[in-house]
Amino acid sequence: MKSETPVTSSETPKRWYQKRSVLIDIVVIIAVVALISIVWWVGHKPKPAPVSAVPQYSGQTLVDQVNKKYGLHDYVGAIHLIQGQKTSSDRATQLLLASAYANSGDNQKALDIYEQQDKKSALSESDAASAASVATSLKQYQKAIDLFQKAKQRANPAGTDQIAIYDYQIKELQKKL
Repeated sequence: MKSETPVTSSETPKRWYQKRSVLIDIVVIIAVVALISIVWWVGHKPKPAPVSAVPQYSGQTLVDQVNKKYGLHDYVGAIHLIQGQKTSSDRATQLLLASAYANSGDNQKALDIYEQQDKKSALSESDAASAASVATSLKQYQKAIDLFQKAKQRANPAGTDQIAIYDYQIKELQKKL
């Protein structure tokens, strides 16, 4: 038998990774960058604002809708309607919410809202009188007296009848102290 000697060539064999063309390398890099970009974009795109389940009203239309709820004795529905408004942090909406809480019998929440709004800016005559009535129902007589005093100060001087009513309520509350 003849001994075979391996034939060696001076050329090194080309491996599979050396045979790829530069064009394929570029396409792969672009595909990877595109994939990373798409994943980043999907993860960072702004989320759509949730659609409110509560119909949105403003101004007198909101008051009318709340009054319809009151007519049906749906005080909790009125509260949810008011709280679901985009304008729920506005002063007028907050005062409407305080009234709704008072109508539902949750006088403490109503009084808390009236006090918060009074700290921001003075309550009107009618709002101060409403807050005083709520404080009276909570047996917070001194607070009610103070609120009736504010209502009396803000009353129209020509409205002597209303001023007399505030005076009478103040006298009656002073008897309870």
